[in-house]
Amino acid sequence: MLQQVLLPYVLALIINEKNEVLLEHRKNTEWFPDYYGLVGGKIDAMESAKAALVREMSEEIGIIVASEDVEFAHVIHFLGVDNKPCVAFFYTVRAWQGDIYNLEKDKHDYLLWFPLDKLPDKMIPRHKKALQFIAKGISYSEDNWCKEESL
Repeated sequence: MLQQVLLPYVLALIINEKNEVLLEHRKNTEWFPDYYGLVGGKIDAMESAKAALVREMSEEIGIIVASEDVEFAHVIHFLGVDNKPCVAFFYTVRAWQGDIYNLEKDKHDYLLWFPLDKLPDKMIPRHKKALQFIAKGISYSEDNWCKEESL
């Protein structure tokens, strides 16, 4: 019997007082170079999704986020690269401590705020799709399993 490994990810909708979302512009990456994406990353072994989000915010953009300031928004179950099953948890963050700055200049050349209703055309499609579901109050979706099943 083939054992399946689920790859878990966490992504943040960092929202400012103008109701804009923070996006990273990707560079030097194999996966969606020259596209915008949400801040986030992989969930480490024996780490909760919220703990991973708090860690990623500190590592990638230098802010401190309290777990009580993290609000669940959406989860998407999808087939990723090489047909590996993945799950991505999306959380909204509206409060943090510290100044936001790019700590991963080797992966992202800059950070920009975008109005939620005016997202860039060159945005990672799954991230954009999740934001659209969140705007509609939909907390779960699936993607890339097959054309007939994808929401």
